[in-house]
Amino acid sequence: MGYDPYDHYDFGEYNQQGSVETRFGSRQELINSINTYHAVGIQVWADAVINHMNGGERKQKYECKPYPAFPDSEYMQFYYPNGSGRFKKDSTFFYPNLQTCDVNPPYHGDPVYQFGVWLAHDKQKVKDSLIVWGQYLRNVLKFDGFRLDMAKHIDPIFIGPWLQNSNPGGYAVAEYFGGIDDIKTWLHYTQNVFGGDISMFDFPLRFDLKDMCNNTSGTYDMNWLDGAGLVNNGVSGFDVATFVDNHDFDRIGWDGNVGIGHSPIIYNKDMAYAYILFSEGRPSVWFRDYFTYGLSGKIDTLIWIRQNFLWGGTTKRSGLNPWYVGSSASQAEQSRDIYVARRNGGNGKPQ
Repeated sequence: MGYDPYDHYDFGEYNQQGSVETRFGSRQELINSINTYHAVGIQVWADAVINHMNGGERKQKYECKPYPAFPDSEYMQFYYPNGSGRFKKDSTFFYPNLQTCDVNPPYHGDPVYQFGVWLAHDKQKVKDSLIVWGQYLRNVLKFDGFRLDMAKHIDPIFIGPWLQNSNPGGYAVAEYFGGIDDIKTWLHYTQNVFGGDISMFDFPLRFDLKDMCNNTSGTYDMNWLDGAGLVNNGVSGFDVATFVDNHDFDRIGWDGNVGIGHSPIIYNKDMAYAYILFSEGRPSVWFRDYFTYGLSGKIDTLIWIRQNFLWGGTTKRSGLNPWYVGSSASQAEQSRDIYVARRNGGNGKPQ
């Protein structure tokens, strides 16, 4: 499974782990798929999981124990004797080790957060091997860029050079599930200190949009959107990927129940798309919303409006001095029911 890599170079061509093909198909089918998308002008990004692994052949002892109660061993022998033979790993490739004998959060595999065993990004042999793997995805399989999984636990001092060497000229976006200040800090160090060109998924905005859409009582104050998300807090729209739902939030099982720990937007989802397709940032459309939940028509219209009429920075209502009409309610009360902003145009595009 993609979220716990076993053999980094097995894309469905080696007889291991019970089959030759992966559960998603063969290596050739993957290459054919990428080529088909490229033929119609669509880029393809790899979901790169470079923090953790699962499924080693056998247990090995950790190189060190950071504290007495820490486990003695884990499944850290990844030799895959029937596989690619590349990037074989043992306990020296993971935290904790003799070079970095701690599991201090957020970057060194604290068992509280641990999913699988965590690759030791401090070690040069791990850094070099992951860079070569990223180059393989770009140059051999022909992916166009990356989504970085679980970025909260990847040190900017590692991921900055990784992006420089693995993804030159390509787009990359990081999944950092956190608050505005935490995301801004990680982005600053990755991009400005360690030279990695990266965008961030706007999780704080998504939660504000969920509050707006799922509030069916009419009590949501639309003024709150004026300060919502990363762009409204000083991050360039070119470094922000906005979204409404994704595979982590929208997990509704076959019986219609929402998976534990997940929180899809259930109501008025078109309002959320109206916001992200109007606003600065790089908006993304959730597959199910377009193809399963019947929003394709509205989303197509919003995309057309964005492509033809929306450009430049944003002037929020505080700079527009709007006047609300059509109700006996006060101006302050009416402002709570309406979102008001203007895209400023530029480069030949209208306001």
